[in-house]
Amino acid sequence: MGINGLMEKFKEVNEVLIKWNPLSVIGPALSDEYLGLIPLMLKLNNKNDLENFMIREMSTKYGIEYDDLDSIEKEEFQLALKQIEKILW
Repeated sequence: MGINGLMEKFKEVNEVLIKWNPLSVIGPALSDEYLGLIPLMLKLNNKNDLENFMIREMSTKYGIEYDDLDSIEKEEFQLALKQIEKILW
């Protein structure tokens, strides 16, 4: 994949993360809040790795615990994962 393709994926993943916005960031900071996650995501190989990575990063980096029993949270998380998965693979 060329640099243009990689940059396009980077941009698209960031758009998904901004829309999902699990930290509820408001204002200009939202556009770059999740940028640090994307290079690591681009190195992952499949949905399971992506899901595990996101749960771990949200917990360790941002202090957000994923609640599988919260149906709204679960639905939003799974939707974001599906959108990112389509972009990456």
